[in-house]
Amino acid sequence: MNLISRLLLRLLILVLGFVTITAYADELPKVRLVSVERIFDNGEHNAFTDMCKFNGKYYIVFRSCPDGHMVYPSSSIIIISSDDGKKWEQVHQFNVLMRDVRDPHFLAFQNKLFVYTGTWYCENRYCNNEDRDINLHLGYGVWTSDGKEWHDPEMLEGTFGHYIWRAAAYNGKAYMCGRRLREFAVVPRSEESKKFTESAMLESDDGLIWRKAALFQELRGDETAFLFEADGSVLAVARR
Repeated sequence: MNLISRLLLRLLILVLGFVTITAYADELPKVRLVSVERIFDNGEHNAFTDMCKFNGKYYIVFRSCPDGHMVYPSSSIIIISSDDGKKWEQVHQFNVLMRDVRDPHFLAFQNKLFVYTGTWYCENRYCNNEDRDINLHLGYGVWTSDGKEWHDPEMLEGTFGHYIWRAAAYNGKAYMCGRRLREFAVVPRSEESKKFTESAMLESDDGLIWRKAALFQELRGDETAFLFEADGSVLAVARR
């Protein structure tokens, strides 16, 4: 398919999508914005946010970096908390030496609140696109039982070579998505997503030691969030 054909196909998809949304506009839920308030500002690049409620309090977690969006070992993960969703305070901040931390996610599991982050190995101040190696990727986690005292970052066993994503719990076990290269292939980054990237469902008994439970995307694996139903059925929202 040549460039013009691809552009026409994309235009057609956009038009069909717009027509579909327009046709069902009356059935879509109405959303009215009533308030916008800034709850945190440290002058750095803050992004990649998650939110949860644990032991009656609200928690928000995000990546913060003085150098910006890209991969830097100067990045850190910040956790803030609130009783009412209006007044917020910082309760924890952590980083990992020589690694870029990003995409933090919460998991309430076994009476603990975990925060997981995927980390790129980044020895120098800046890691450009060609130097990033998903085979060197590693998950880290911190956790708390009371929201005040947090355990230091701990490497998640079984996640080396995996870009970890959102976790969920069901029937006494925790599950998360781990994006990886098939057989941890050593290939140019330009070929990774098209031919070699897959997604595995990882499982854990304690939230710290992980193992493969299933392979659910054999091609073009990517960031996926799981949601378990009461009967054990699992729904997945995957990014492509």
